[in-house]
Amino acid sequence: MDFHQLQYFVAIAESGSITAAAKKLFLSQPPLSMQMKQLEKELGCVLFLRGAREIQLTEAGKLLYNRAKSLLELRRVTEEELAACADGTSGTIRLGMISSVGSSLLPQWLAAFHTKHPDIRFSVYEADTYRILEKLHQDRIEMALVRSPFSAEGIQRIPLRSESLIAVGHRSFFADATSISLQQLAEQPLIVYRRWENILNQKFHTLGITPSYFCVNEDARTTVYWADAGLGIGIIPQSACSLLRNPETIMVPIADAMPDTTIFMVRREQAYMAPHTLCFWEELQKICKEV
Repeated sequence: MDFHQLQYFVAIAESGSITAAAKKLFLSQPPLSMQMKQLEKELGCVLFLRGAREIQLTEAGKLLYNRAKSLLELRRVTEEELAACADGTSGTIRLGMISSVGSSLLPQWLAAFHTKHPDIRFSVYEADTYRILEKLHQDRIEMALVRSPFSAEGIQRIPLRSESLIAVGHRSFFADATSISLQQLAEQPLIVYRRWENILNQKFHTLGITPSYFCVNEDARTTVYWADAGLGIGIIPQSACSLLRNPETIMVPIADAMPDTTIFMVRREQAYMAPHTLCFWEELQKICKEV
C-alpha cells in the first residue's frame, strides 16, 4: 500500500464510481480498477461493493477512507514543514481557534504580527474548544487558541487574556440598571453558548433559581447575533462585544460572582513546531502583553 493507491482510493470513494474518479485523476479506467484490486488483495478485505452505476464502501472501506484522508493530509503537512525548515520567515501555520477569539481579538493581534512577518500564512480550523483539542492531539493543527475550562492533559498552555462574562441585550431588558443579578437574569429569555450552560446552571442551582433559556447554541457568535437582534439576553465574554452592531444593544455587568474565562494558546507537549510557527507562538505572547 502506497500513497498513490491511497490517493486513488479516496478519489473513488468521493467520486462514487471508478469511471468518475478516473476522469478526475486523468487516468484510464482499467489501470485504476487494477490498482484497487491489488489494494484489496494486499489488505485481504473487500473495500467496495460494486453496483451497476456506483460503488459503495464496505465497513473496511469506510475505515480505510478515514485513515487515508488523515495520512494524505499528514503527508502534505510534513512536506510543507520540511520545505519551511530552512527558512523560518515563511510557511503556513496550521492554527485552530474558537470563533469568539477568531472574530474579535485575533485580527488585532495578527495585524501586529503580520507587519513583521508578511510572508507567513495561516490555515485556520474553527470549532469549539473540545473539537479543536482533538485536532491538536491528532496533529492536524500545530497550535490553537481556546478558552477555559478544558483538560490540559498532554497540553502546554500559555494564558493570553482573562475576561469576565457579561450580559448583553436590548436596553428594554435591563430597565436602566447598571448591573443585573442572576435572579433577574433567570426571569429573562437567556441566550447562551453551550459551554457556559453548566456553569450557569450550577450558579442558578446554588441560588435555588430555575433559568429560562430561549436558546442554547454551539457558537458564541450565535449568542451575540441573537442578542443583538433583541431576542433575549446573551451571556458572552467581554471581548465578543466588538461583534455587536445594534445601537440599542447594551452591555451590563453581572452582579453575582461569575468565574472569569481565560484565552489560552496551546500546543501538544514535546510536539515539533516548525520555525515559522514557533515564531508566532513566541511573538503572540509579547503582542498580548502589549495590547
